[in-house]
Amino acid sequence: MAYLQRPSPAWMAALQEDPTLLLDLEAMQRASRISDGKHYLSWSEFRRRPMPEGLKPEQLWALVQLQRRGTALQLPLRNAGVLPTRVTMTDPLRAALHRIACHQELQDAGLRTGESDAETYAHRAFIEEALASARIEGADSTRVVGRDLLRTGRAPRDRSERMIFNNFMVLRSLDQWLGGPLTPSLLCHMQEMLTRETLDNPADSGRLRPDDDVRVRDRLTGAIVHVPPPAAELAERMQRLCDFANAPAGDAPFVDPVVRAIVLHYQLAYDHPFGDGNGRTARWLFLWSLLGQPAYWWCRYLPISRMTERARDGYYRAFQNAADDEGDATYLVRQQVRCMELEMASLAALLRRRRALYESARRHLRVEDEFNVRQLAVFDHSVRHSEAEFTQTGHAQYHGVTNVTAGRDLKQLATLGFLSQSKRGRTIFYRPTTKLMRLAER
Repeated sequence: MAYLQRPSPAWMAALQEDPTLLLDLEAMQRASRISDGKHYLSWSEFRRRPMPEGLKPEQLWALVQLQRRGTALQLPLRNAGVLPTRVTMTDPLRAALHRIACHQELQDAGLRTGESDAETYAHRAFIEEALASARIEGADSTRVVGRDLLRTGRAPRDRSERMIFNNFMVLRSLDQWLGGPLTPSLLCHMQEMLTRETLDNPADSGRLRPDDDVRVRDRLTGAIVHVPPPAAELAERMQRLCDFANAPAGDAPFVDPVVRAIVLHYQLAYDHPFGDGNGRTARWLFLWSLLGQPAYWWCRYLPISRMTERARDGYYRAFQNAADDEGDATYLVRQQVRCMELEMASLAALLRRRRALYESARRHLRVEDEFNVRQLAVFDHSVRHSEAEFTQTGHAQYHGVTNVTAGRDLKQLATLGFLSQSKRGRTIFYRPTTKLMRLAER
């Protein structure tokens, strides 16, 4: 992560130096547009923008800060010293949160809640989430290798694969923790599960760090970019975090469930309570918080860390800006909300594509059988990867079903002429036929 690179100036000093700024109506209006505009600028971005004549960047920044802080949610969490973590609910952010809560695009695309569909799409999302979260933390396994690991169920061969495997196993057990309270001991337990057999120092597993000998460094330069709070504060900080996570939804001030989940993610990463595994634990905490809200059940289908990994620089920059701006978590909230919307659009596109394949199979090929979502996944993967191969064990692992169910899926498609069969050793391999590939031409 890259924190504290360009800390914002002491904005109060600019107001104290020239209190008449508060009487400058034009400057105040401009600050208001910046504060609630489409782009929630950090100081590093803001200072490069053209300034009104007669105003220094530090002066207009002071007015922006005054307006942001005046409307921000002050949360019961702390950054450095006694400064509270805060979030400014701008109009664009409120609009995005409304779109997420409604998830209309997903409903229009045919999102279904049947048990079979739910398990299959959740299983797919957990695989992608496990891969992306591990890669954010430096795992160097390719996506192909990572998917093979999780699809076949083989043992991890190295540290990177172990990170992916741990992530996946923790995600698969997520439901058992939903509905219960968050506690410091649960956080330690999850960190232990996520980091098992991946730590340089095994003593760091399942405990809060006992000392201050920890620095967050830039992966490329090695420069220190974040100094976490002292170890002596961690017990109290973790209890505050848990209290915030467990607060009833109706408590004042109201915090949107998505915002609450992202703030928990931010705060745990900022506090850095463990010797290692803080990022993985923070992303688990985000999912625990959001999926604990019944209205957001469908978020289990979104591998949000996948978009985060693809925009890794923006992810780290959001942490940096939040810390530089004295605990303004709005930067990370906005970044993660964008990732959520991108994943929602990706899932909607997947649902539409598979629905089109389903309709093509039934109408143009005169197939009367109903296809389940796992079989649609075979269609979808095959038309995009003509050399694809499927096995009963791999199909079962990928979709989280029994070997019997997986075999029935593949044999039905073979009987209908969509897959061919060949045997190598004791394993039967299924490959797409010309009949299946015709679906893409329809």
